[in-house]
Amino acid sequence: MDSFYLLSKFINFFLAPANWIILLIVISFFIKMHPIKKRLLIAALVIFILFSNKALFDIAANAWQPAKVELKDSIGYSAGIVLGGISQVDRNGNGYFTESADRFIQAVQLYHRGVIKKIVITGATFGKNIPDEGTYLVPEFIKAGVAPADIISETKANNTFENAAFSKTLLEKMHLPPPYVVITSAYHINRSKKVFEHAGVNAIMYPANFLSVNKTPNAAELLIPNIKAMDDWRFLIKEWIGLIGYRITNKA
Repeated sequence: MDSFYLLSKFINFFLAPANWIILLIVISFFIKMHPIKKRLLIAALVIFILFSNKALFDIAANAWQPAKVELKDSIGYSAGIVLGGISQVDRNGNGYFTESADRFIQAVQLYHRGVIKKIVITGATFGKNIPDEGTYLVPEFIKAGVAPADIISETKANNTFENAAFSKTLLEKMHLPPPYVVITSAYHINRSKKVFEHAGVNAIMYPANFLSVNKTPNAAELLIPNIKAMDDWRFLIKEWIGLIGYRITNKA
């Protein structure tokens, strides 16, 4: 677990608008000067109004996410690379899918349609006595009809940069030719594309689990605060900050 990973997790706490509101309110309790206290509370209210607006979030998400990608059946790309972070385990070691499970669904569909021949799962799970993600996902892919010989599990990657670098090394050793199909969340596509290109991986980006779709907002989305929209903002903000960080550190 490198310092880049630890720093990214620390920064992630400050990327959620809900945490900004909490910090402003907490700070206001310790401020005795009434004008400053008032401004802090007003700032918290403004953040809540803006970031809980579903229509505003949809505009930002649709501007950032790529369009849906259509790939013809039976193309036969040598491998589809599924970026990890789509499962979790409980205290008893039982595995569960997360909200990013559409990456799994799309990979299975692409496999059965003949678009990809093999599936590469890339990413590790951190924590004492917690199995790597492949330990849970490999059996799930088999249950979904993927042949065991067509599943490859890469368990050392800690971030997107390592997803690209380690997958490239693994696929080259197996003599599986590019281009590959990278399957990840739609909001993660832009950063992934830059990282995989920087790593010299010839790949087609295939977006899954879109945060929002392009549609006309209804009255509720325009006027009623939506807590989920506020939480979803952290995905976009993380990508924006992450891309900047990767460029600074020459990882993208």
